[in-house]
Amino acid sequence: MTNTPSLLTAACLALSSSLALPAQAESYKFEVLPTLGSPATGALSIANNNWVAGNSSVSGASVATLWKKKKPLNYQPDGFSSTEALGLNAAGDVVGWGKMDNNLYALHWQHGKYRTLPALPGSPYPLLATAVNEAGQIAGVSGDHAVLWSGDTVTSLDGSGQGSLGTPTGINAAGTVVGNVVVYSSGLGAAKWTGGQTVRLRMSGLYSKANGINDADRAVGCSNLSDDTITLHATRWDGTAGTVLADLSPSLYSSSCANAINNADVIVGYSAGVAARWTGDTVVDLNLLLTQAVRNQGWQLDDATGINNAGLIVGHAHNTVTGESVFYKLTPKQ
Repeated sequence: MTNTPSLLTAACLALSSSLALPAQAESYKFEVLPTLGSPATGALSIANNNWVAGNSSVSGASVATLWKKKKPLNYQPDGFSSTEALGLNAAGDVVGWGKMDNNLYALHWQHGKYRTLPALPGSPYPLLATAVNEAGQIAGVSGDHAVLWSGDTVTSLDGSGQGSLGTPTGINAAGTVVGNVVVYSSGLGAAKWTGGQTVRLRMSGLYSKANGINDADRAVGCSNLSDDTITLHATRWDGTAGTVLADLSPSLYSSSCANAINNADVIVGYSAGVAARWTGDTVVDLNLLLTQAVRNQGWQLDDATGINNAGLIVGHAHNTVTGESVFYKLTPKQ
């Protein structure tokens, strides 16, 4: 059953949860990820082997980038004018998209070598690959339909042969996919694809979006709580039952969103304009878990876009002194 609290109840719950302190003192090692040019606007993903995938901006073009350690590796194949890496796994698979001759193609890299993924029959070409699990199953879009690639076989996620009009964002070990479908009345809506079915994920409002899923079938994203407000609130779905997460600045009009969840149910995203982490019912500003020396340098974490099972976090930050925008990685201190 979907949990759909009233707006007042949701705000009160958020207030009590957001004031809670972490169960124990924690801190993170902060690292700036160097880029091939400048940091780009795309989200970063981090695998369980601590590799990071994303993109750099080089001469105004997006270039798929992989960080195995600290050094950024250029993953843009010859002939492509722009590329982006959107997902990866610990087996060395990286997925994303590339643009060539004004057409978009779904790309799959394995240990640096790439291939274009086959299109769904009836689609002119695959557009993008967005997520890959440890078994190598890849979710993405062909034409404008959500699809799944297993090796060289491509199938529609809803079993129709045509596919849902939508974009996957995450896939777990069981092959369950989450993402967003086109909903006529509200634009986009969070959805889960499993067993050849498309299941909507939402709260009391019309709008929702899903950004990630873990192996326990818990999905995260954000949603509005009534049809008359566009403010988004971080949301977790256990199966199809939705729960509004706590906000750092409790208000019906304070925006937050969950971007990723690991198998320990730790969630990251943003709240009240800063990077946030949710553990159980507790939300914490990740900036408060940086060392004082790092904060004194002017670094502010704006959002968190990925977390792996070891608790390493990646996202976007800026420096309030220099104005520099960067990608960052946080490593839990023991």
